[in-house]
Amino acid sequence: MDAFIDRRLNDPALTPQAVADHHHISLRTLYTLFEQHGEGIAATIRHRRLERCRTDLTRPELAAYPIHAVARRWGFTNPTVFSRAFRHAYSSTPQDFRRQARQPSNEPATAPSPPQRQDTQKDAPSHETAEEDRSRDRRPARGDRARPRLHSGRAGGSK
Repeated sequence: MDAFIDRRLNDPALTPQAVADHHHISLRTLYTLFEQHGEGIAATIRHRRLERCRTDLTRPELAAYPIHAVARRWGFTNPTVFSRAFRHAYSSTPQDFRRQARQPSNEPATAPSPPQRQDTQKDAPSHETAEEDRSRDRRPARGDRARPRLHSGRAGGSK
């Protein structure tokens, strides 16, 4: 069974039912067999797929491939599901893991710090009151403002 699972990891249709059907056993029997190993069949498939993805994310020749393509290569059809499963398994997002894997081992794995803002009037007194300052912080950014409604009333004209 393990060889069958390993050969078909890239197939999104690899499910516990597909494994049971291929081996001509019931789904219940399959679950019973895998319970003896301490990990269920679905968890085994997910774990092996995540391991393959993790390995591929460290391979320099695959660095040009987007992360979702690596995930799809190993049977994950939903990038969000893959990202969450990866983060749960390895306590790191796939992006962070790939970034850390690319760094030379002698450099610390730190994100670049954002550029510092250069205030030319550091010592100039602020003319805003505390209330104006708080209200400015609550205002939505230009692109975040609510859009005006295009049509009001019922569809089909007004009466």
